[in-house]
Amino acid sequence: MDKKKILIVDDEPDLVQSLQTHLDGEIYQCAAAYDGRSGLRYACIWKPNLIILDIMLPDISGYRISQRMKFHPEYKAYSHHHAQCQEPESGSHYR
Repeated sequence: MDKKKILIVDDEPDLVQSLQTHLDGEIYQCAAAYDGRSGLRYACIWKPNLIILDIMLPDISGYRISQRMKFHPEYKAYSHHHAQCQEPESGSHYR
């Protein structure tokens, strides 16, 4: 069986390593890019099944990358979903 490919685009190495540790294995093959431009290049070459994309990257925002991919002929068929995670402010709590 072919492994599904996951590209992780995030500028935080610890987070990338954690995701790779949990996802890489018999079912998934993971690769990483640490900035938006590298993520775009790698996505075009490697053609992953899923991209986990940080929204707040230092060079190009994840939203802009998503927009570029949405209108690129090779990626029009891909579904785009957004989720946002952030650390809670001090003193706040989840409900």
